[in-house]
Amino acid sequence: MKNFKYCIPVLFSLSTAIAQTPIEDAMALANYAYAHTKDAYTATNTAHMYEFSEKAIEALLKVEDLTAECDCREASETAFLARESSEDALSQDTFERTRFYTKRARSYGEQLMILINECDLQRLNTSAYAANKDSESSAEEEARIAEERKEKERIRDKAESALKKLELALSELSLALETDIAYDKINDDFSTVEDITVDETKTYYAAKVTQLAKIALEQLSEYSDE
Repeated sequence: MKNFKYCIPVLFSLSTAIAQTPIEDAMALANYAYAHTKDAYTATNTAHMYEFSEKAIEALLKVEDLTAECDCREASETAFLARESSEDALSQDTFERTRFYTKRARSYGEQLMILINECDLQRLNTSAYAANKDSESSAEEEARIAEERKEKERIRDKAESALKKLELALSELSLALETDIAYDKINDDFSTVEDITVDETKTYYAAKVTQLAKIALEQLSEYSDE
């Protein structure tokens, strides 16, 4: 048992080194403090009670700050009560009264670990919920983009079909009038609709039709002047 007590500081140092979050650090310190409150309670003389209580107080002060930082209010308050009980044990002048306060500190220390664990579980659940919401948002965004792409492609296909009909109509009109309507086809590259919005797609094709119609009207106006 004596050798095991010497190992406690080493185990505490290892656990705090491995811990990656304030709540994990708080749990490691709470375990360390709880071990000393138990030792204080089972000690057979006041000198050892004082020694173990002082070590518990040192750790509990850090637990108070860490749990407050993690917004674990109830755990922070319980750490304070455990520390207060250990401090009260130091001010007693009889074995029985000292043992009374070490027992109280031990009880608060046990509650403290339960509360920190509950707070950590809540933190993990909150993180998981946030990650799930992010995933849902990402899926919704992907669905929106896919739907927008589908709509742009629908507009493009219908507009291209209408433009071909317009070009064909102008060609037929040219033959009927026995004249050459020399309009220039607008063959700019529009093979992709990735980088523009639905409204920009509509604007693009409206401008394309307007340009084609303008060229044709100019040619017809010159024909009528003749």
